[in-house]
Amino acid sequence: LAWAQLIYQTLNASYFCDPTIFSWLILESHRLWVEYGPCWQLMSGMGGAPFLMVVLRQDYRMAYIVSRHMIALNEGLGYINGKSFLRTNYGIGAGHWVEPLENVVKEFRKARFELMQAGDFAFYTYIAADLLLDCSSTLDAAAAETDAGLALASRVRNLDYTLR
Repeated sequence: LAWAQLIYQTLNASYFCDPTIFSWLILESHRLWVEYGPCWQLMSGMGGAPFLMVVLRQDYRMAYIVSRHMIALNEGLGYINGKSFLRTNYGIGAGHWVEPLENVVKEFRKARFELMQAGDFAFYTYIAADLLLDCSSTLDAAAAETDAGLALASRVRNLDYTLR
């Protein structure tokens, strides 16, 4: 589906640019999934649902439940790229509300490695440095994570990341 690919490629940008479009893309992913059936791009689009639950309803537990359900469903369907995208969203927006941060950092790193293997340069520069600030015994781990993220962003020319 061309729409599914377009949603996948624009979802991250819409998160930063227009919350209304971001919400619409997530809901459109669900509608297309119901109408045409599953594909990993739509799974990734629906993976933004936990952000809506947190922002619109402050329902952190449900964001976590939905995020874990989406990862499990994706693994059952065998979508490699979708799983990595969902894991990243879990690390950014859902896991840290419920699970120990050390577990979330592991999932985050696993997702980043999978995205790097898949060649998804737009999304894998996210890092776990902010989580490491809360769960590491020293600042060295967070500093190393930040340095690695900045080096990676520079290599793939992710200007947005380097400016954050």
